[in-house]
Amino acid sequence: MAQTTTITETTIPADAPRVWVKEPTGIDWPRLRFASCVSLYGGSVGVATVLVHFLALTPYPQIIQHLTIWHSVLFGTGGFLGGVLITAPTAYLLFGERPEFASEKGRPPRGIRSWAVLGVLYGLTYPLIMGGIFIPVSYNIVDFSGGYLSIPQLMYKSLEGGIFAPSVALVIGSRLFYTGLWSTLLFVPGGWALDRFNASRDPLSRKYGTWFVAVLFSAIVLGFLVYAPPIFLANFGGGAQARF
Repeated sequence: MAQTTTITETTIPADAPRVWVKEPTGIDWPRLRFASCVSLYGGSVGVATVLVHFLALTPYPQIIQHLTIWHSVLFGTGGFLGGVLITAPTAYLLFGERPEFASEKGRPPRGIRSWAVLGVLYGLTYPLIMGGIFIPVSYNIVDFSGGYLSIPQLMYKSLEGGIFAPSVALVIGSRLFYTGLWSTLLFVPGGWALDRFNASRDPLSRKYGTWFVAVLFSAIVLGFLVYAPPIFLANFGGGAQARF
């Protein structure tokens, strides 16, 4: 019978080449935490962007006022989903692959320049997503709740909106580009800070600090949206009647 030799860790020379073999190691919690926190903040910025845009659309000589609670929740929900739709897959893929060996360095955070590029892409993509999907859907829901559309008409308009979404995105989304540029200034520092916390060497900062920063920054953005004077906010919407 042939003799078998058992190779243990002590029999492998230190200078031997490493074999790159991936083994399942469970859920990638750092990636999920990073994607979730960036999505939360990106969605909050989306809420502020779309509601500020509607403030700027107030025609003269009407007084610029916050939307009603119903309209704020409706369009704000669409704005949040639009922000999440952009940031969730981007952050998940951006985080990088797991290190092959435990001795290797972890996934480092991205620099401010990288986040500046990501912020510009966010500011340019968000208006198209909102113009092609969420703003038309929100308007349909408003008409349906007001009794202007029946259920068959709502279904037809939803189907029609899906077919013509690319062209509608350019028409409606173009009105949001000015506000989208302002959203870049909010998204960049928040995303950069979340990235730094999530890559911290301190376990508490990684696990809890990242969530704390995401919730804090989101609360600041939404709080400013609620308590700032509507006339002041309208200036960031690019509307013809926006004024200090």
